[in-house]
Amino acid sequence: MLIGPQLDRARDWIEAQQVAVLTVPSLSRIRSPVLTGRKISHLVVDIDYFGGVWEIFDELRRIRNTLPEVAVVLVSHDFSQDDFRCDRLAIYDAALRAPYSLASMEFGLTEAGNVNNPIWQRRLRELQENERNMIAQGNALDTPTIQR
Repeated sequence: MLIGPQLDRARDWIEAQQVAVLTVPSLSRIRSPVLTGRKISHLVVDIDYFGGVWEIFDELRRIRNTLPEVAVVLVSHDFSQDDFRCDRLAIYDAALRAPYSLASMEFGLTEAGNVNNPIWQRRLRELQENERNMIAQGNALDTPTIQR
């Protein structure tokens, strides 16, 4: 799935790989890993189209938390370089500096989907499990004991 006008070249290249591409106008339409009958594996977002990452930060966080299996790749002229590290997995799996090369796009999609996104999913599961354990412990402490 692609969002933003500077991704036309990526769309053409991805379609040439015999992969279906769906273009949507906004992040708010993404509420399910299946959209119009197609399973979403990757979301590529031209953040310049939205005015920068801070303009869509809340929507990106919502997508990362509710659809952790969707690999997120951001594209922007504001990035100083491509970023495939795991430092910002709460927001994205990979970031590409525009203008991007098709080799960078290919590497970014692969790294995001095969390496970073599984790490994000594991971290999110661990965080949710820790939260459940803390709630359970808190409830156990709040339960009054009956003395006889």
